[in-house]
Amino acid sequence: MLDPHDALGRAVAARLLDFFGERTTWQRRLWTTGTIMRLQETVEAIDLLEGVPAARHNLEDCKRSARELAKIDPGVAGNRERGRIADLLSNQMPAGGSAHLQLAEITESGTSGYLKRWAAELRAGTSLGPEAVARLLASYLLDGGSSAGHLYRWWQRFAHYSESETHSLADLVELADERIAKRSETFSVLVLFEEFPQVSALPANWLDRTAVNDWLADHGFQQPDQQVGGMLGTFVARDAGSAVAQAADLLDIYRYRLTVARDARRWRPHGRAWVAGAAKPIQLFGSRRVDVPVLEREDQLFAPATNRQVDSGLHLVSLLDEGTPAAAVAGAWAGLESLLKAPGDGGAHEVAPRLALLVACSFPRSELTDLAWHHIRTKDAPLKAELRAMETNLERASRVAQALESGEITFSNPSDIAGADRIKKILQAPKREIQTIHRYADDVLRRLYRQRNSVLHSGRTDAVALPSTLRLAAPLVGAGLDRIAHGWFVDEISPLRLAAKAEMQVARLETEDAVLVTRLLA
Repeated sequence: MLDPHDALGRAVAARLLDFFGERTTWQRRLWTTGTIMRLQETVEAIDLLEGVPAARHNLEDCKRSARELAKIDPGVAGNRERGRIADLLSNQMPAGGSAHLQLAEITESGTSGYLKRWAAELRAGTSLGPEAVARLLASYLLDGGSSAGHLYRWWQRFAHYSESETHSLADLVELADERIAKRSETFSVLVLFEEFPQVSALPANWLDRTAVNDWLADHGFQQPDQQVGGMLGTFVARDAGSAVAQAADLLDIYRYRLTVARDARRWRPHGRAWVAGAAKPIQLFGSRRVDVPVLEREDQLFAPATNRQVDSGLHLVSLLDEGTPAAAVAGAWAGLESLLKAPGDGGAHEVAPRLALLVACSFPRSELTDLAWHHIRTKDAPLKAELRAMETNLERASRVAQALESGEITFSNPSDIAGADRIKKILQAPKREIQTIHRYADDVLRRLYRQRNSVLHSGRTDAVALPSTLRLAAPLVGAGLDRIAHGWFVDEISPLRLAAKAEMQVARLETEDAVLVTRLLA
């Protein structure tokens, strides 16, 4: 377990569990892609976009994003080397030139020693706070191919439940380097089908119903109620969850082939996959978390279709939630443009900061609402009855904000303590903190735009940053769309009008005309 005297370690571990948790809300997942992935994206983007004049803005955006994070991330290299990386990224880097090749070499060496350098930094004493440390470590592990579920269980085990040894955070980072980052193995994954199309030739790795039952029995699994056979594949991955994700990607490819070749309605995979050596089946298809709950919460699922632009935009953006990565980014960005591109815009890149502003303005209210309901569910909480009796979440969020400012409310769960700390910072310096959240969200959404351009302008459907971009962008897009849907279906405010309102309210923060941070979009 973590050393109880390692305050930074315990704060970082709490945030890591937040980031990796299956039910963690979007605002607690708001972290940026790791430094190594940004550098890898830049190396690739120079090759892809150097010869495309219209993409010059995207390339400079990509370099700036990598440069800003490389300056502060001790996992990439030492201080002097990080300064050299910043210099390289500040200048022109022709494809195949010396600077481009140097950056590729630096990125490769940074990948191999990243966690060891972080362990050394933690032992020496880092100047970064727990939020920044957790984001950088989480991004590196996820970008490298680990599944969130595996990382959650690993950190929970070693940070909280392993009583035989006491570790510092630096010790656990070194352990993660040995047991996660440098580990890969071959997994056998069985995907079952409840129904399968009648085709002329079955897949080469097909098992009939009897063979499936034999395989399940041999590996200690119970037989599911319904199956007509399955596909058995082998995947090289860091963990079983990551192997199942690879299997799901392959199934998506097969499904779309069937869709264009013939009728795919009888293609019905089981919702779980069975992995040899795993204790239980693993969920096969997971949402990328484009959640727009306001439609159901406000009884708008079957409202009249009075604005086809909004509904068409929602339809296009829904592609972000599933399907092949290339189709997801291309379709989603088309939907965002249809909603948030204004007359006179110089380019589609104006869409990202608008959506990021909606995300930033909704952050305080969303975090406070979660804190309110967590407090309501806590035994003997002092404000429990008062919060439960309130009619709206807006009232609850405003009351919790008031209680945090006065010191009337406290939290014991490490995740809630971290959330409360974020809100206290916003309440103390609302303009600065909202603008910081805006920068985080804007960086993620600009990356989504760059990936869309790689697909449409360069035909690159396997870009190195595509999976991580989808992982990060989908929850933020969902949060922004939730506000857009609320604005239109409930208040009859167009998406562009809502974005203009958000810009105005942020500009007014800390002036006599400012509204409460819970009401920036109200």
